[in-house]
Amino acid sequence: MSTPVGTLRLDVLSNLCSAADKGNIHAAAELLPFLCFCFQQPPALAASFKSGTGLPDFALINTTISKLSSFHSSTGPESSTALSVAKVAGDLMESISLGFCPEQAEERDKEEGEDAEMEAANATQEHSAEAGDCEGQPEQCIWLLSLLAASLPLMADSLPEDDSGICVLPHQHSMDLQNADDLCMPMRLWNGRPVYDTQKICDRCMEAIQEREFYHCSRDCDVDFCSSCHAELQAVLDKHFTARCSRIPMTLLVERMAWTMHVADELASKILQRTRRERELLARVLADEWPLEMFSTLVASIVDVCNAKVLYNSSNGAITSSVRRSFIHEQEPYQQHSQPMYEDDSFWKTIGLLQFLYASNILRKGSHVGCEGEHRPAVNALSFVPEAINQCRPEVEWEYWSKHAATVMHALPNILSDEDFSTTSPEFRCLAAHTNILPINFRRSCAVLDVRQCICSGNSWPQLLPRRVTIRREPELLIADLEAFLSEDEAPEPGTMECCTELSGAEMEREAEPEVPSQRPARATSLQQPFHVTFQGEDGQGPGVRKEFFHVATRAFLSLLFDEVCSRQYWFRKVDRPAAFFAFGALLGHAIVHDVLIPTAFPWTLFDLLLLDMGAPNASGRLSLSHLAALAPEEAHSLRQILDYQGSDLEKHFGELGWERTGRLKGRSLSQASKSDFVNAYIDWRLSDDIEAQFKPFSRGFKQVVGDSHMLRMLDAEQLEWIVSGAQRPVDMAAVRSRADHEGWTFEERAAYLDPFWKFIEGLAEEEKKRFLVFVTASDRMPVRGWASLRLLVQKNGAGDDRLPTAYTCFSLLLLPLYSSLEVLKKNMLLAMTNSEGFGLK
Repeated sequence: MSTPVGTLRLDVLSNLCSAADKGNIHAAAELLPFLCFCFQQPPALAASFKSGTGLPDFALINTTISKLSSFHSSTGPESSTALSVAKVAGDLMESISLGFCPEQAEERDKEEGEDAEMEAANATQEHSAEAGDCEGQPEQCIWLLSLLAASLPLMADSLPEDDSGICVLPHQHSMDLQNADDLCMPMRLWNGRPVYDTQKICDRCMEAIQEREFYHCSRDCDVDFCSSCHAELQAVLDKHFTARCSRIPMTLLVERMAWTMHVADELASKILQRTRRERELLARVLADEWPLEMFSTLVASIVDVCNAKVLYNSSNGAITSSVRRSFIHEQEPYQQHSQPMYEDDSFWKTIGLLQFLYASNILRKGSHVGCEGEHRPAVNALSFVPEAINQCRPEVEWEYWSKHAATVMHALPNILSDEDFSTTSPEFRCLAAHTNILPINFRRSCAVLDVRQCICSGNSWPQLLPRRVTIRREPELLIADLEAFLSEDEAPEPGTMECCTELSGAEMEREAEPEVPSQRPARATSLQQPFHVTFQGEDGQGPGVRKEFFHVATRAFLSLLFDEVCSRQYWFRKVDRPAAFFAFGALLGHAIVHDVLIPTAFPWTLFDLLLLDMGAPNASGRLSLSHLAALAPEEAHSLRQILDYQGSDLEKHFGELGWERTGRLKGRSLSQASKSDFVNAYIDWRLSDDIEAQFKPFSRGFKQVVGDSHMLRMLDAEQLEWIVSGAQRPVDMAAVRSRADHEGWTFEERAAYLDPFWKFIEGLAEEEKKRFLVFVTASDRMPVRGWASLRLLVQKNGAGDDRLPTAYTCFSLLLLPLYSSLEVLKKNMLLAMTNSEGFGLK
C-alpha cells in the first residue's frame, strides 16, 4: 500500500477548504482520501501538518473539516461525483476513530491480511514517541492535537439538547408504558386526585412517580420516567433529528452521537496517559496556539459529553453511561454501557479531561495581565460546569466526600504538575471534591451540609435546638440587636467548640445521661447555633421571614459600615465599630448555615482575603494589582502606569504619592529597580493595614461560625462568592410554569385566566421576573435542580378588583384573586410586587 506522505501539506488543507467553499466536488473528491488515510497513521505523518513555526495550523485543520462535514453538492445526491455530507462525515469519523485507536485498527487490519503495514506504523509511532521525549516537543502530542482539531466540527452540536441546554443520551433500550392499576399498586386520593405508591423515582426529574401511567425499561434496567419527562425526552430527540435529517440520514445521526461519546473517551485516555511534561506541552499549546473560539467549542463539546454521561440517580447513587467501540462482526459498531458512577472509568477520565482543559484555560488567562489587572480573554469558568450533575444528590456526594475526608480534604491532584497523576485515586474519584466544575447550587448544597455537620459535631442537624431572637427593623437598632445576639464574648476559635447556650429542661435531662467521654461529641456554641428570627411588632415567622431578615440586615450593615466604591460594590468604611463588623461577619457565615443567598455586594477581593485568613490552599499566594483593581480600578491603573514607565525621572513624577503611608519603605527612594517593591508595598498596605481594624473582626466573626468546614477551605475566591451570593442566571419562567400547581380554579378559568396570567409573567423584563420570584419565594436565585423545581402553587383567593395578590414565601404559594379583566390583573400584580418588602440592594 502506498503512503502519500509528501502530498499532505497545509496547501492540501487549503485546497480542500477552498474546494468545499466553492462547491468544487471534483477537487474535493480527489483530495479527501489523502486526508482520511493520513488521519489513520498516528503519529508518523504529524510533520506533514506542520507550518513554518514548527506547529500545525490547528485553525486551518478545524476550518477544513468543518466545511467538509457540512458540504452538500448542488448537483444532488444521485450524482456519481457528488460528495454527500453523510459520506464525508462518515469517512472522517471512521478515519479519526482509527487515528485515536491504532491498536483496534491493528486487530481489524490483521483480519484483512494487512498486519505487516500496521506493525510498521506502530513501530514508527513508538520511535516518534521516544524521539519526542528527547526533543521536548513530542510528535504524538502534536498529532493528538491535530486529530482533536479535526474531531471538533464533528463532535460539536452532535448530542440532543433539552430545553435547559443540557445534552442527553437516550437510554439504549426502548421504554415500555406501565399502568399502575394493572400492576396492582396501592392508590389514595390527594386533593381529589388519585396518587399511586409506585415505589419508583423518575430518573429525569428525580421526583416520586405517583401517576397511573409511567415508563420502564423494556429490558428491566433500573430506569423509569414519569409520563411528562418521557414526553419531554421524546420531544428533545424529535427536535434534534428533525432539524438535521434534511441533510444527514438518521442512521448517521445516531452513529454520530455514539461516535462523539466514544471519541471523547479515547481523547481523554490519550491525554491523561501522557507524561507530566507532555501534558504541560499539550495544555500550553491549547492555551497559546488555539483560537479562543475553537477552544470554547472544545470545552462545550466535552461538557456536553459529561452531561450526556450522567443518566440518572438511582437509590444506590449516580449512574453513568459510556460508549465503547466494537470491531466484532455482526455487532453494532458502538455499544452503550451503564454502571455506578464510582465504578465507571470512562466517566472519571472525561472529568479528568475537563479538569485538564480548565488548567489550560488558567494558563491562557494568566499569560497576560492588562493595565487594570484584566486578563487575556479566556473561557468563562461557568462554561466548564456540567449542569447534569444536578441530577445527583448533594447529600449522597457529600457523605461520600466526608467518608474520604482524610484523603480528599486537600486540593485535588494537579493534572499538570503531578508526576503520578491518576483518575483512579480516591482524591480524584470524589465528585464533591471537584468544586471548580460543580454546578453552583450543587456545590453550595454540599458546602452547607459540611458546615452544618461541623457545627453539629456528630449530632443530626434537626436535633440542634435553634435560638430565637426578635429584631428591630431600623438599621441602627437592627445592628445594635445583632451586636448583642452575635457577640464575640462567648465565641471560641474554630476547632474548640464548647456549648455556651442555656439548655431546655428536656435537653438537661439528656445531658444528665451518662456517656463515654471519648465518644461524647462537642456541641455548637451559641454563636454557631441556628436561629429563628421575627421582627418586632410583626407576627410573621418561618423560612420566608428568615430570608427577608438576612437581606434587610445586609442592607443595614452596608449602609452604616461600608462605602460604595464602584457599581454596587462595597468596601470597608473607616469606622471604629469592631463589634458591629464581627456581627456582620458572623451573619455572613450564618447565611451559609441557613442556606440563604445574600445580595452580591462585595468585590471578589474580599472573599480571597477571607480565604487567606482561613489558610485555604486555593487562596491567592499574594495580593496583586488584580485584587486592587476589583475595588479601586483607578488606583490600579495609576500603579500600572508606574510599572510601565521607563524614564529615569521616576522619582520626579511619582515620588510624592504618599508612599510613606505603607510603613514599609523607610529610607528607600523610588527608582526603576525599586518600583515593583513600592507598588507591592502599597497594595499590601491598602488591602491589609489600611482596613485591619475593620477586616479582622469581620473575618473572625465569619471564621467562628463556618471556619471548621474543610469544604469551604477547598474553594477559591470566585467559588466562595458563589456560595455566599449565588450566580445570576436568567429566569426561565417557562420552566417555572411547567412545574407549577394550580388549586381552586375551574377548567374554564385555567384556560381563560391562568394562561394569560402566565403569558404576562413570562413577558416581563428580567428584573421584573426576579421581583416576581422574590415576591412569591423570597429569592431570585435558581434552585439546585433548576427553575422547574420551584414548584410554585397558584391558589385562587376569591374575587374582587380591590384585592391585591399575596404570597406565603415559606411555601412558594401565590394567593391570586380572580379579577374582572387582564388589565386589572397586570396592574394589581405589579403593585403587589413593587410594594412588598424588597430584598435587593437599593
